Amino acid sequence: MASVIFGVPPSSVTSDQRDLGKQAILGLSYGMGADKFRTSCMLKGMNISNSLAERAKNAFREKHARMVQLWYQIDRFTKEATMFWAGGGVYQAGRIKISGTKMGGTRCLLVQLPSGRQLYYREPMIVDGQLTYFGQIPMTQTWGRIKLYGAKIFENVCQAIAADLMSYGARRAESNWMVPFALIHDQALAIQTAGQKPDQFAAALQQLPPWATGLPLKAEAKLTEYYQK
Repeated sequence: MASVIFGVPPSSVTSDQRDLGKQAILGLSYGMGADKFRTSCMLKGMNISNSLAERAKNAFREKHARMVQLWYQIDRFTKEATMFWAGGGVYQAGRIKISGTKMGGTRCLLVQLPSGRQLYYREPMIVDGQLTYFGQIPMTQTWGRIKLYGAKIFENVCQAIAADLMSYGARRAESNWMVPFALIHDQALAIQTAGQKPDQFAAALQQLPPWATGLPLKAEAKLTEYYQK
């Protein structure tokens, strides 16, 4: 990503440029604009100009045009599902399905993952063109209306798919008596038993469920005496 932003070969990317490229991948994947990207970089100790933040945003979106297209498609379909939820229509955005439903008398926006698992957004409502739902406001103990948009739902979907993959891999490990006792972000922890090697654990974790055939997934494993990142 840094080579694209700065227009240099990957082999010529400096450490500082790589840090900016990494921050672009982490932040710009989910619809972040140039101003917010610049702020996020400053919080990481990278003081970049407005023009560089704008260049990074544009470079990312040009390189990942299909991703950007999916943001807007999800945004449009979730709004349509919210407005016409009673019609029971199902909208297909890539590998996910979007529809409106009712659970326990409460309206919900439903997003079905490739695994078949479903994400629910309670009481969706469009206010002045902005899609919102009722939930716990981040970083508070207060419940209220929260803004929802295509790139944000895309982020939720990505994290949920990652959780599905980790869960599947952990179950495969468990079926071979390599029992994970904790899943922490992108790590699985297990106690080694007699005759088992780290590469066996990694092989179990990177097994793919049928719905994810072809996905490039790789796991690494090592032995440690205590928890490490």
